[in-house]
Amino acid sequence: MPVGVAQKLEKLQCNFLWGDEIEKRKLHAVDWISVCKSKAKGGLGIGRMIDKNEGLLTKWVWRFGREESPLWKKVLRPKYAVKGSEVLWNWQSNVTASFFVKTIANLFKPETKYAILIKEGFKVVIGCGDKADFWNDIKVGERPLKEVFSRMYALAVEKEGQVKKFGNWDSSIWRWEIKLRRLTFDWEKEQWNNLLSFLGGITIRNSVKDSIAWKFSSNGLFSVGSFRMRLDELDNEDQWLTRSSWHGFCPHKVEVFAWQLLRNRVLVREVLQRFGCLQDSSLVCPLCNNGIESINHLFLHCHWTWDLWTRCMGWWNVSSCSMVLSKIGGRAGLG
Repeated sequence: MPVGVAQKLEKLQCNFLWGDEIEKRKLHAVDWISVCKSKAKGGLGIGRMIDKNEGLLTKWVWRFGREESPLWKKVLRPKYAVKGSEVLWNWQSNVTASFFVKTIANLFKPETKYAILIKEGFKVVIGCGDKADFWNDIKVGERPLKEVFSRMYALAVEKEGQVKKFGNWDSSIWRWEIKLRRLTFDWEKEQWNNLLSFLGGITIRNSVKDSIAWKFSSNGLFSVGSFRMRLDELDNEDQWLTRSSWHGFCPHKVEVFAWQLLRNRVLVREVLQRFGCLQDSSLVCPLCNNGIESINHLFLHCHWTWDLWTRCMGWWNVSSCSMVLSKIGGRAGLG
């Protein structure tokens, strides 16, 4: 989906949420980026259309590594000269590449959140070694063999190729055979022995094809939902207080209002004045005529509100109304 189309769809969503019309635009209490975040991160869980689209594109990366021989894969291999790994291909495009391939290739642009997520999320599962690239797909932690054992990679005769090219079956036992251009020097033997020791812990299964797994789901299968959830987790902002609004104890409309209140985004007179909708002379609280109608005043400090809170606490048999409200208000930034 082109970025322009995604932006137009998001605009339709935004207009529906805030009630905007062509000739009438309402005040937006919360910015759209915050609204789109998951409820765990302080949003409404709507999700950005662009993120959903990138998740669907990432599914093609997943399908390339999982599906054996679909027609579309047979076309892509020779057209784009797919070399090395046939499990986790980075969809390198060229000038004549189709819009479809170029769009997926953009996912792998360095330092983007999508490239980071794909690098972290996809894991090559070695089976018989028929598709996975030896030097790139076998990882030590998060780093490929060619980086961890860089000296051995420099000495290797074959610097690309599937895992099966770097060993042989001896009866039913797999034996690694990595050909070097020369014998190793004494100072290189430690890295050589470490490489062989690491490879000894890898099990090659003759009857199982190489495949790909998704780390961020319990069953190892990729889904757009788990992709979006992980994107949210990359945001380190903790919104435990607004997250506590969504427990289903009251109508959803009330929960949304509580969410706005906890984010200090209720359109009281002080906020409307910041938007340029009111003059300074009309900011006084209409309930008590004593103080500016701010969120703190209207929901905590106004004596009418305080009387209402006291009555509610009495219904719940809570003895100290001030202690409870000051604790809640302090955590929400309403004190």
